[in-house]
Amino acid sequence: MLRHQALCGTLCLFVVLSGCSGSETPESSDNQNTVQQVGTSGTGADETQRILDSIYGNRRTPEGFYTEPQPVPGVFQSIAHIRNVDIMAPGDYTDETPRFELCADTFSDALDWSLASSNGLGDLVDNSDHTLFYQFSYVPPATPQLNNLQRVYKCGVVDRSALDIRISNGHLGRYTETEHNPDHIKLLIEYLWTFSEYNNYGNAILSSVISDTGDAYRHDMEHARLVSAVDPDSECDTINVYRVSYRIDKSNGEITNTETLLNTIHSRYQNGNMEVCEE
Repeated sequence: MLRHQALCGTLCLFVVLSGCSGSETPESSDNQNTVQQVGTSGTGADETQRILDSIYGNRRTPEGFYTEPQPVPGVFQSIAHIRNVDIMAPGDYTDETPRFELCADTFSDALDWSLASSNGLGDLVDNSDHTLFYQFSYVPPATPQLNNLQRVYKCGVVDRSALDIRISNGHLGRYTETEHNPDHIKLLIEYLWTFSEYNNYGNAILSSVISDTGDAYRHDMEHARLVSAVDPDSECDTINVYRVSYRIDKSNGEITNTETLLNTIHSRYQNGNMEVCEE
C-alpha cells in the first residue's frame, strides 16, 4: 500500500473497522415443536447446513471476500465516505439536493475535501492510498482511543456522482478504469456490499464470482437472508437465498444489479442447535 507522508503530529495506530462488523449471538427462541435435525451427509443437507452455519454463526462472507482489518483491542473506529453535501455550506443545499459520495482525481483534491469536512473529528494523523480510495485518519487529542477515518473514492476506478445514496434503484455508479481489471471490479463490488445495509447479522454471502459475458462483466453473489417468524402462524425462521447479479457494462461502466430468489429454508436456532422445520 502506497503511503503519503504523515501530515501532522505523531503517527498513531492506523487501523480500520468495517462500519457493519460484529459478532452477535442469536438468542434462542421457543419455536414450533416439530422439527427435523439438519443432516451432515449428502449434497443437499450439506448445503443447507452451510447456510445455517453462515446465518446463525454470523459468518457473513466467504474466504477471499473483501474484509476490513479489525482494530487493536481498545480502539474504536468509524469509517465515512465523504459526500458532496459534507463540503458544502448548510445554506448551499436543501433536502432535495442529491447526496452522493465524492471521488477525486488526485490525492490533493481528496485531502482538501477531507480537511473541509473534518470539523470535530480530531487531528489528522495519517493518510494512505488504497486501490479504490484515498484515506485520512483523525484522532481527537482528548480521546486517543477513537480513530475517525474519512475516505474519498478514486475517480479513475469508480464514479458515484449520478447516484443519490438515499434512493435504492439498482444503480450503484460507474466503473471507470480505462484498462478493465476484473480483480478490481470484484474488489469494488465486494467493498460496496461491505458498506451496505446487508452487512449485518442475519445476512451471509455464500459465494462471490466474477465472469466475462462479452459486452459486460457479471459478478454473482449467493446471498442468504434471515427473516424471523415471517409467518404469523409459525414460530420458525425463514431464510431466503438469492442470486444477486451485478452487471458492469463494458461500454460505459454502469453498474446495476438484480436478484433472483433461489431457495427458501424454514429453520430455527435454539440452545445452540440449528434445525430445519418440517413442512
